[in-house]
Amino acid sequence: MSEQAVSRTITQTVETEAAPNSILTILEDPKRIPEWAPVFAEKVERDRANTYRVTKGETVFSVEAVIERASRTVDYLRCTGAGEKVGAHIRVLPRPGGGSVVVMTLPLPPGGNAEQVGAVLGEELQTLTRLAVQKQA
Repeated sequence: MSEQAVSRTITQTVETEAAPNSILTILEDPKRIPEWAPVFAEKVERDRANTYRVTKGETVFSVEAVIERASRTVDYLRCTGAGEKVGAHIRVLPRPGGGSVVVMTLPLPPGGNAEQVGAVLGEELQTLTRLAVQKQA
């Protein structure tokens, strides 16, 4: 008897001509999130060290930015009521022959539609990489 896993996350990747550092420069500044992920945030303001206040409509919440430039990882994490940290986990990999591969994993909200979340995630990745390519030009 096989057990079918319940999806709790959505992961997508995108390849781009943008260099890894061009993408990391955008990701390292959480105040830029509304530029490439407007469905998630309309406004992001620094609260303290690595914590930011995110505004989406009438909702305001805190996000911790965990950035490891050496490993090219960026995590934007929210603390849930249960004390668990969840959020976007982003990895920027060098692409053979130049450019980058960007991988992002998001939690699927309870009752969330995986197809819809995946479509938004795909748009966010495309916008992020487009910004990075423009920065290089």
